[in-house]
Amino acid sequence: MKLLPKWILLISACLLGGSSYAAMTYKAYRDAKKADEAGWILMRMYINGLGHGLQVANAELEMRNERQLYCAPPNLSMNQGNYVDLLESTLSNSKSPIPDNTDIDSVLLIGLQKTFPCKSE
Repeated sequence: MKLLPKWILLISACLLGGSSYAAMTYKAYRDAKKADEAGWILMRMYINGLGHGLQVANAELEMRNERQLYCAPPNLSMNQGNYVDLLESTLSNSKSPIPDNTDIDSVLLIGLQKTFPCKSE
């Protein structure tokens, strides 16, 4: 039960955050990987939510006949593990050092775009 206050604090922050937004940074990601299991679980949940949010945005763009963010195969179903693996791969394949304040939101989007590029029109 020692972790319960962390869960309550995180959920409260998400629900009461209002319109403010703070991206999860590369440093926070690295720290979560080294932290206790609950910290890593929360980070994985964040990444999964981010991935699904990008998927919804992409579907909306497709419905409007606008250029999509990335072009995954139509029969592909992404899950939490896929998003985390894609983020890990994108981070590890970076040709330059990644600054601590880099938001992983952008890194995941870049990974999706490199993995599932859209054909040029």
